[in-house]
Amino acid sequence: MKVSHSRFPLPHDPGRYLHTVSGGQPSGPGLLCLHGATGNWSNYRPLLKHFANHYRIEAVDMRGHGRSPWRPGNLEDFYQDLESYIATLPKPLLVLAHSFGGYFGVRLAATHPDWLTHMVLFNTAKRLPRGLAFQVLRLCCRWCDLIARPEGVIASGSAVTQHLVDHVLGDWNWEPFYSSVRCPVLGIAGFFDPLIPHSLARSSLTPFERHRFHSLPLGMHVAMWERPALLHRWITRFVEEH
Repeated sequence: MKVSHSRFPLPHDPGRYLHTVSGGQPSGPGLLCLHGATGNWSNYRPLLKHFANHYRIEAVDMRGHGRSPWRPGNLEDFYQDLESYIATLPKPLLVLAHSFGGYFGVRLAATHPDWLTHMVLFNTAKRLPRGLAFQVLRLCCRWCDLIARPEGVIASGSAVTQHLVDHVLGDWNWEPFYSSVRCPVLGIAGFFDPLIPHSLARSSLTPFERHRFHSLPLGMHVAMWERPALLHRWITRFVEEH
């Protein structure tokens, strides 16, 4: 899929920007991608090639991820960055959100119900468990500078990742937003996801007014890489039926 890269100047933080990507069909319905912690927009590339012939695709790197510059901030700062960018996009949008990005997807759906037609949540839950996988992530923060690449598996450096673990991810909680989400929600989770337990991903969907859930029996934490063609079929059917 061919994409164009640009910079979105943040109105609330002069001099700083978010790296954004556009592709697909300019006149098609909008599809927005929100990546997870330590990720970047290209986490969706295997899946987006299946949507590029029909949708206008928009994606963004969060602060400190991919090609977006870093400035330390809290969960509210991350949200404000994304909200400012999404406010400028043509709407409504089908939103795809992975892991940490799921918090922002749910909050956007609750705060701006007219912005979203549908929401798809990959490998995420109402909160981030502090289990073994999280503790391993904490231990590995110091090595991120050695492997981080703008479109790599890890796209945030050591300082960013350490800050996320210590000051941001612990505040991820979408429970206050349940009652305000009106759009249909599709959840997809890997049965062997080491970071977000499958049972928690499933139970986190039940309070939504309209929801559906699919499991990847051999799936891990990044569903978009694992079975993109199958996910495309699930998402297309979900959108058509709602």
